[in-house]
Amino acid sequence: MSKISYSNYPMLKKLQEGALGGLMISANDHAFFLERTEAFRDHWDSSLPFFNEEINVISKPFFDATWKAIPKLKEIFTDLAVSGERVDIGGTYIVNNHVYMLNFKIVEGKIKVCFYLFNKDVTPLICYANSSDGTPNVSWVSTIFDVAGDKLGFIFKHLYLTQFFSLFKKYAEVETKILEPHTKVKTPSTKYVNDTKLKLTYLDSKWFTTLVKSDAFKVSGHFRLQPYKETKKLIWISDFVKTGYTAPARKIENNL
Repeated sequence: MSKISYSNYPMLKKLQEGALGGLMISANDHAFFLERTEAFRDHWDSSLPFFNEEINVISKPFFDATWKAIPKLKEIFTDLAVSGERVDIGGTYIVNNHVYMLNFKIVEGKIKVCFYLFNKDVTPLICYANSSDGTPNVSWVSTIFDVAGDKLGFIFKHLYLTQFFSLFKKYAEVETKILEPHTKVKTPSTKYVNDTKLKLTYLDSKWFTTLVKSDAFKVSGHFRLQPYKETKKLIWISDFVKTGYTAPARKIENNL
């Protein structure tokens, strides 16, 4: 059973109430919050409507599929960045014990970023927000992480991963379960429970899940960007299937 509640994800209570309130701050991080707590909270408050717009729960298959698709997702992002059109990427993503929050915009060539990473128990781990001229206004990593040297690179590694979650959801055909507040949804394999007042979207991917009836087979594949209407669509191409009975993953089946 996959259950999301305020007791196991207190950070969601902050989203529902619309205020950060008290935070679980590591002792070694107190110095930063004594100096920059106002900026930390102001940027979060300003992006709260965007963080609340879509709250996603990432399954392991979705995470694995996104990770494998990163080279193609980078191409999509580059195309968007140079298109001259408005770009909106982000939302809230629950990944295991962490909650990623991203508000990324490109408007008339100007990039606006607001990114947070929290532990699910409301311990702040990363904050990055830029000012109107694009320079960092807040750029911080918790001392919980043993980051030596390139802290900005560490921040952007997590920020980019959150972008890729958003792009994969938008441009690939993924399986979703909409979990309305205080509802349960059953599937043949598991039960999803949303014990909060928030609407959640459970993101899954069957690209790498194949039911095997015989060992005499192998499936290998790769992602490809395919023109789709006025944009591009991320599809999965199956390279080969040897003899043996299988129940193919959805995207493999659709592209044989």
